[in-house]
Amino acid sequence: MAILPGMTFEIITPAELDDGLIDRWRALQAADPALAGPYFTPEYTQMIGAVRPKDSRVLLIKDGQEIVGFLPYRTGPLTAMPLGAPLCDYQGVIGAADLEIDPKAMLRAMGVGRLDFIHWITKQTSFAPYFHGHDISHSVDLSGGFQAYLEDKKASGSKFFQRTQKKIRKAERDVGAVVINPVSRNHDDFQTLIDWKQAQHQATNTVDIFAHKWVMEVFERALASDSPHMHAVVTTLHIGDGLAAASFNLCSASVMHGWLLGFNRDYAQHSPGLAKVCLMIEKLEDTPYRLLDFGSGDYRFKKEICNGGNAIAHGCITGHGPMAWSRQAFYGVRDLAESKDWGRFSHLPGKAMRRLDVYRGLYG
Repeated sequence: MAILPGMTFEIITPAELDDGLIDRWRALQAADPALAGPYFTPEYTQMIGAVRPKDSRVLLIKDGQEIVGFLPYRTGPLTAMPLGAPLCDYQGVIGAADLEIDPKAMLRAMGVGRLDFIHWITKQTSFAPYFHGHDISHSVDLSGGFQAYLEDKKASGSKFFQRTQKKIRKAERDVGAVVINPVSRNHDDFQTLIDWKQAQHQATNTVDIFAHKWVMEVFERALASDSPHMHAVVTTLHIGDGLAAASFNLCSASVMHGWLLGFNRDYAQHSPGLAKVCLMIEKLEDTPYRLLDFGSGDYRFKKEICNGGNAIAHGCITGHGPMAWSRQAFYGVRDLAESKDWGRFSHLPGKAMRRLDVYRGLYG
């Protein structure tokens, strides 16, 4: 599809999404399977907008009077970021898969000099010139059923389930029953997971996002949501009498996305995190969800268990001026370092950019 000659843009707040706009949003989202996840729902945008009303916006993309796309974003005086950053694990326009957009015109309409993104859907090819790096958000697709999935993984040579089942049986012998609860709203288990994550941040000297009131308010609202389109659940694994592992998952009607994952180090010898993943996949058929999204990150277990994924990219759309030049300079240094064989130093600029973006999202 060529860029529509009559394409215009309008900015609204999430609070201005009325029933008609939400119906149109849902129709556009449903037309593209890549947009099935919870981050692309109007409820996610409304949730973030309720917590951060001052800087939450939605760009309406129009062809004449018809809305052909929505782009939620967080605005600032000079730059824009994904709505809910650093909590947002997917970004992109909610629109037809073949919708062509002029990103520069879009940026001018937003009134900022730069739009940064970290997990943009790469199939939205209008934005390809602005991608600086690519990744895969790995997922387990059980639309064909668990047995068909398991046979396919065995045929591919994966021994993840065989190894992990042995560990589960050993945990049962050594400690007690291993019990998975795939869908829970238990707030005490949620708080325990947060405590684990905060201890992890303290031990690794990384940014503690949970110390920020607005972040915890988002999590609490998601856990309290009763909307089938966007809500959060806790998946727990108990070994004996203790909580051994848990994940906090943001869900749409058909997709469960792992938002936070953690485990009790007292059970580390029994690999509780992997046991939870193994049993969760087996029990997914008992839930409304057919796709379990593990997000990006090059972990061995993801390669062994996943059978699908979304291609994503990080980058920025820039106009002119210092905001554009500074980001391009950062990417220049990062691209150069990552192209060289400098060991761990090759990844330092990328890590610095990611940490800076987390700070911008938390404090901006």
